[in-house]
Parts: sequence; structure tokens; C-alpha cells
Amino acid sequence: MANANANNSNNNQGSSQGNNGQGNAQASGQGHDAQAATPASAPAKNGSGNPVKLTGEELARMEKAESKQEVVERVPEGPLQTEHGDTSIEDRVVEKIAEIAAREVPGVYAMGTSTQRTFSNIAGKISRSATAGPSGVSVKKGVVQASIDLTIVVEYGFSIVEVADGIRANIIDRVSQMTGLDVVEVNIDVSDVHLPSEDDEESNDDAAAQLR
Repeated sequence: MANANANNSNNNQGSSQGNNGQGNAQASGQGHDAQAATPASAPAKNGSGNPVKLTGEELARMEKAESKQEVVERVPEGPLQTEHGDTSIEDRVVEKIAEIAAREVPGVYAMGTSTQRTFSNIAGKISRSATAGPSGVSVKKGVVQASIDLTIVVEYGFSIVEVADGIRANIIDRVSQMTGLDVVEVNIDVSDVHLPSEDDEESNDDAAAQLR
């Protein structure tokens, strides 16, 4: 009878220990799950579960680290932009280069329409300079590329197609060489053809003006 009671007592103790082990395992598992569910970005807490107030130095360090992450390195877009500074070119500079390059091509008598040439001559006399600025040339320019429109008068007897091709090639070469810009297009408008007889008329008109 005593042996039976002893066995029952041992069985009860074993069952109790087993149940306690399961309870501890469950509690431990729940504790791990609670830790895993806590987001990394959650504010730090002390032993009592209250948020910990950060010092001024700690806040400054956090703000500095965030600002470093937001800084994006500046990548130069073209030859006029470098790591040490940018170069800007006015539109009138490109216009003057294009005008000179166009005049270098055989068969080009003048730039611009007759009205533009008259205005340019008057402005040149007023300013006492050879030319007041590019005539018959306009430029649309970006950081990397440029497009150029110009109006010309062709000498009679020259092929307009060949003259236009020569102008286009010379302008692209000169502008690219001097500015680094990529000229994507050169649009040419032929406004007139100059006849040799017109030179005699202009000479007579100049002579008559001098006599007056």
C-alpha cells in the first residue's frame, strides 16, 4: 500500500514537471515572437517599458546620418559641366560662330533677308562697328546640344544643295570644336539669289550718293 502511494506521488511530480516544462517553452516561444514582432525603427525603451529620451548629441548624430544618406552625387551632363565648375556660353556667341562658318563657304553672298541686312548696316554705322551682330542666325541651345537656323543669299551659278551641305558641315565642325556643343540640326533658308548685274547697280547707286 505504501509502495502504491509512493508511485502515485512520483507520477504526479513527473506530470507536474512536464506541464511546467511545456508552460516554460510556450512562454519562451511567446517571448521570442514578441521580440521578433517589435519593429527595428521602434523607439528605444527602458526596463519599465517607457520610451527613452535621446540627448541632444544623439539627435544631432541621427540627423547628420540621415542628411548624408539624402546627398546625391552631381553627375556632369556635358563637356561644359565639370566636377569643379560649369561653363556657360551666351547664345550670341554661338550665333557669331555659325555666321562666320557660313560665310566661309563658297557661294554664300550674304546672311539674312534684305530687311535684316539693312537694319544690321544701320546699326553698325550707329555703333561705329563693322557689324552690329549676327544677321540671319538664331540658336536654340541647351547644356549638351544646340540647333541653328539661318537665312542666306546664294551667289548665282552655285548649287544651292552643295552650298547648304557645305554650310551645315562647316557650322557643325566649328561650333563643336569651339564650344563642345553637339549641333543636332542646321536649318537653312535661302531667301534670295544674288545676280552679277546687281553689283553694277549697287556701284552706280553708291557713286550717285557720293556725288550728292
